[in-house]
Amino acid sequence: MKEEKAKIRIKVKTLIAGVNRIEASKKITQKLKEFMPNKGFVLGFEPLSDEPDISTLIDKLKEEKRLVLVCGERSNPILVSDVKDISLALIPGRAFNKKGVRLGRGGGTFDRILSKIKCLKIGVAFNVQILDELPKESHDQPVDIIVTEKEIIKCNIDFSGK
Repeated sequence: MKEEKAKIRIKVKTLIAGVNRIEASKKITQKLKEFMPNKGFVLGFEPLSDEPDISTLIDKLKEEKRLVLVCGERSNPILVSDVKDISLALIPGRAFNKKGVRLGRGGGTFDRILSKIKCLKIGVAFNVQILDELPKESHDQPVDIIVTEKEIIKCNIDFSGK
């Protein structure tokens, strides 16, 4: 399965290279704003060069002192707040499918974090990162929603209020 995941990571990296990151990131950031809670902490990330740039949203949360940032090396993450206080998590990934399965960079960083928190989990991605199928292992943690520049995908959550 590691080999299959590695091949997908390479394929998606190539697809991302063709994305207009600035324009797509603006659209993603705008869509994410509708999910921002009025109070409580938000788990966020500092975008890497091939991830959607949601820096304006991250900066606003920093100013409001409501950001829980994944600091340090992603392979050895540090959360700067108690995870019980988090009401929303913004999660990057290398690829997602419409069921909420997420493929990261291979270090398990966000899977470890997501396994410890109970909140709405939003995958942040470019539309080219949405694939029909992804391999899933028992430790892989899904997201509830995926926000891309083209759509909002509701994966693992019932929005009917039932």
